[in-house]
Amino acid sequence: MLDFTVRRSISRRVDVVEAPEMPELPPVRGTITATVNFVENPNIPDPVATLPDVRVLDAATKDHLKELAANYVRRQYVSACATVYDHKRTLIRWSFFGNDRGGLNGKKEFLAWSNVDFSHFTNFSSYQVAQSDGSLRKYELMMFAVGYDTGGMLKRSERLGLPYTPPKIPEIPELAIAGPKYVMIGGEDSDSRALAFISGLHDLYQVEGERLEVAFQARLKAHEERKAYLLANPPVPEDVTVNFWKRIAQSEAPTEMKGETP
Repeated sequence: MLDFTVRRSISRRVDVVEAPEMPELPPVRGTITATVNFVENPNIPDPVATLPDVRVLDAATKDHLKELAANYVRRQYVSACATVYDHKRTLIRWSFFGNDRGGLNGKKEFLAWSNVDFSHFTNFSSYQVAQSDGSLRKYELMMFAVGYDTGGMLKRSERLGLPYTPPKIPEIPELAIAGPKYVMIGGEDSDSRALAFISGLHDLYQVEGERLEVAFQARLKAHEERKAYLLANPPVPEDVTVNFWKRIAQSEAPTEMKGETP
């Protein structure tokens, strides 16, 4: 940590409103002391210059690159939105990052209903699936999940005098009876990538579903405990101190100015 020699300071009291740690909590409000210290130049060394790109084409490097290519695990980047109804059915909408055009934002879009609660998939973004030829495909999943309580939505609509239209969910057997199942309702159901993705997620849940649910419940519990703590112990905005000096690059400053503060 740098030791600063303060030449002069300016302080003032400021009323601030900060975003809460959790969206369901009230804003963090308070009055802080904001201080600006004008300090002597601490003579921090100039940043190291970026090294130029060097293309190494020796035999050892080429062999290493060939080995990496031979063991490379193919990656598929997927953007997805999951709407979870009553923790029993999920409408999943997804698209791939690539050169395909058409659909949402210029990409092909696929939709499916599932009997899996996709909230359980929200704690990780990378996973691997074995292909039919024995190779592995790695998925990078960027998914946003939102939950709906249909009973609560119905009561709210009735209270406000508004119509409520429940989602049209196709027939899917219960998870506890038939295991993870899905029904494609949008996109090309013959698209091999789309089927590989959605099937792979359900295969993953078949194997790790119990662990995923336990981890999800643990996250919910930790969230509620943290929320209760913050309500009982409202955070207070912290004071702010800024140390300021006018910096001249050592390589550019005249000899008599180096190490001095103008």
